Amino acid sequence: MENLTEKKQRELRAFAAACKAGLPITPLEVVAGEKPDFRVSTAQGLIGIELSEVTPLPRNPTFNSSVAEAANHEASVRLAEQIYYKNKDAMQVKVTTYPWDVVRTRSIKRNMGDELASFVKAHCYEATPTKTFARLHGIPDGFGVVSIHAGPGSWFAGQSVGVTLDGIYVQLANRIADKDALLMSFWRKK
Repeated sequence: MENLTEKKQRELRAFAAACKAGLPITPLEVVAGEKPDFRVSTAQGLIGIELSEVTPLPRNPTFNSSVAEAANHEASVRLAEQIYYKNKDAMQVKVTTYPWDVVRTRSIKRNMGDELASFVKAHCYEATPTKTFARLHGIPDGFGVVSIHAGPGSWFAGQSVGVTLDGIYVQLANRIADKDALLMSFWRKK
């Protein structure tokens, strides 16, 4: 299949891996599309295949996805780094952070950025060469771990997610319902 988008190539690899892992479909021909993702000709007839990536639920329900939650964390760390280095006398440090449950509000990135920059400024001299702080050390809200390393380096916003059986069930149920609706519209057009 030539001229496929990167996303469609990923989907095709996922479909091939599922077939190899035991999906009971023997494709004769696979045609890429969008609604559905693939039309697969088999000896038994035509099958519409919709693929989905299931991501963990966010820690806090005020976020609509764990991706949005991670983007918020990343943005707040980038902002904190900018705020910290606005002071030309700021000590060169590399900061690594990991998120903690935080409620999404309009000013959350700004508040988290300000608080992290202030925290690093207050504790950068403790990094000999590295000092790690956890929730028990009074780090800013929204962070689970903050590690300060003496010396230059980009600040890093790590990711962590909590996967639960209930979360997996909810995500799968939602994705299946979405895909069932797409497949039903595909078959109605036939």
